[in-house]
Order: sequence, then C-alpha cells, then structure tokens
Amino acid sequence: MIRVLICILALISCSSFAETIRYVDATALRNNPNNMYFVKVLELALAKAKKDTDTEWLQPLDVVITQKRQLIELKKQNIDVMWTMSSAQRDQQALAVPVPLAFGSYGLRLLVINKGDQHVFSRIEKAEQLKRLTALVGRDWPDKLILLDNGYRIDDSSNEELLYSVLQKENGHYFPRAVTEANSELSVLNNKQLMIAPRLVMQYPAIMYFYVRKGNLALAKKLTEGLNAALKDGSLEELFFSFEHHRKAFAAFDFTQAEFIQLDNRQLSASVDLEQIYQMQNRLIGNASKYLQSSH
Repeated sequence: MIRVLICILALISCSSFAETIRYVDATALRNNPNNMYFVKVLELALAKAKKDTDTEWLQPLDVVITQKRQLIELKKQNIDVMWTMSSAQRDQQALAVPVPLAFGSYGLRLLVINKGDQHVFSRIEKAEQLKRLTALVGRDWPDKLILLDNGYRIDDSSNEELLYSVLQKENGHYFPRAVTEANSELSVLNNKQLMIAPRLVMQYPAIMYFYVRKGNLALAKKLTEGLNAALKDGSLEELFFSFEHHRKAFAAFDFTQAEFIQLDNRQLSASVDLEQIYQMQNRLIGNASKYLQSSH
C-alpha cells in the first residue's frame, strides 16, 4: 500500500499544474459518503471566491491514508488541502483556514454500541458511569486526546478500518461518532449487531477546518474568503442539510430527549472562540427540524 501511494503521489506531483488543487478523497474505497460533503464545501468555497482570471481545478487522490500521513504529504507539497478536526498541534503542523466547515457537528458524538450492551447504556445517566466503559478511537485522532484529558478509558490498539468489527465482537465498548457519521456508517455496514445508543450525546467544542501547507497563503486566503461568503449568505448551511445522510442523522436521533455529557476540549488553540462553537451546535440542532420539514 505504501509503495503504491508513493508512486501515485509522485506521478501526481510531476503532472500537476500550479492551479491544480489536490486532496485525498477515499469516499469510494471506504464506501462512506461523509468525505463527499467536505469536497462539496471545497468546491463551494472556491466558487464563492472565484475571480474571472482563476483557472484552478480539483484533483482527488483516491487512496486510504491516515490523517497523520496527509499532514506529511501536505508538507511535502504532494497534496494542497485536507480537512480534519482542529487542534493546537495541527495548527503547528499546517496552516489552518479558520472557518468552521460543519457547524461543530463533530463535537456532537453519538455512541455506537453492541446491541448486547443495550441494558448497560440504558442505565447511564452521568459521565462517571460512561468512564467505566471503553471508547474505541483511532490512533491519530484528536478525539483520543480529548477523551483521555477528560478521564475516559480508550482503546486505540486497532486500525480505524477495523473499529466496527472490534465493537461487534466486544462487550463494554462504545464507538463515539459524530452525529453526521454514526447513522450513515451503520447504514453502509448493515450490521444487525450494532446500534446507536438512545439518548446519550457526548458534547464538546470541536471544529473541522481546511488545512493547507504553511506558506500557501494564497490558497488559505481564497478559501477563507469563500467560506466566509458561504456562511454569510447561508449557502454553507443549505449545503450541509442538502446531504441526505445529514438529514437522516438528525431525523433518526431525538435530540429533544438527549442526555448531554459535557467534555472539555483542551486540544484546541487558545484563540478559538468556544462559545461560538456551542452556539453553532445549538443552532444546528434547532435548524435541523426546519430542513427536515422542507425536504418532505
């Protein structure tokens, strides 16, 4: 896999033009629609910031690599942009485009569980009870450090592609997934042994950013301008709810009956406005019903 990746990146690096914007998109390989939203956000931002003389086009790289590896390829100039949860560490590694892409939805975590544990999770009412169980996380995910900082037990021993398989076989575990991820991933898996725990939501301030290589100020400026324009005119929120799996996610989970378990996020840069993130999360939950009604 690594040898194939190196060859692909080398070919793309040699054949790319200055106006080409390269990014990793493993939507087809992962059989997962979540990445496609961020591709469409990228397209929207560029369209909003487009000048008459602009000639850039997007070039996807369909390969499964970790977020850590994407940051390396970004620094090597083999890709031009990536999207990931923001953290102070990542802000040191690359240049953040400081406009939230998904309205804080990645800080609204539903718990995917083994159906054999329904009785365990039905009795959970506070964080201390959840801390006795084990959260499955990816090795290089910011979520891992957020959970550890808040005193939660984690297991990062498995590759991220195998976490649902681990959950199917193990009791006493849960897999915290963003509200936009949990329902769509379970639909793709069609695994009758897994389910979303009713009622429970882990909430913390989390934001998805585009990142570009440090020094690529032109692309950062263009994306910032385009995203701010899309936020201001409402087209970014419309795009968010235009995705069927986003609408289905909010339709499938009853947030009016949710028990929110609050976590701090010490991984964010100190400059991030935490109150703004919470406001976005609350607005997202509140506006979901409006978009659900209009889609019928």
